[in-house]
Amino acid sequence: MTKILLVCQDKGGTAKTLISRGLAEVVPGAPVFEIDSSPRMIELGKRVEFFQMRADRDEIERTGGTISRAEFDPVINAIASATLPTIVDIGANTGASLLSVIGGVADDFSAAGVDFGLLVVTTAEPGAVAEVPKLFALAAPWAAARFLVDNRFHGEIDSKILLKIAAGARV
Repeated sequence: MTKILLVCQDKGGTAKTLISRGLAEVVPGAPVFEIDSSPRMIELGKRVEFFQMRADRDEIERTGGTISRAEFDPVINAIASATLPTIVDIGANTGASLLSVIGGVADDFSAAGVDFGLLVVTTAEPGAVAEVPKLFALAAPWAAARFLVDNRFHGEIDSKILLKIAAGARV
């Protein structure tokens, strides 16, 4: 069974890439898929496969998600081809769209032996906190493991709020 860990948060600046990079350091040889507007993990060299996202959120919503689906085809194909545990760093404003697309083909991935985990990163910023339950809800039907990382760079989040937004994920 191939394990895929999706690291996401639709709010930018929460340290998704930093955490993905750290995970890549502790899982030697694990491929890393970086989905963003520009490559940022160049120091990992050939371990990183970069997927550029060009559609903005307005265009995604205007087309009912059709444009994001087309952009995600190479990502979906790469995940389907993965044979090793893989870390997927999902850039800002991309997580909800990608999780929706994966949800649409989750049964196919399951049948092919692909097992997903979701790690959502949040800060105390209201926009980041608000995105957490949305992301977990999108992945709940198919993510076997769910984690929430509280990046305290912008201050602490009350533990009761963390447990509420985590929706059963490990904090």
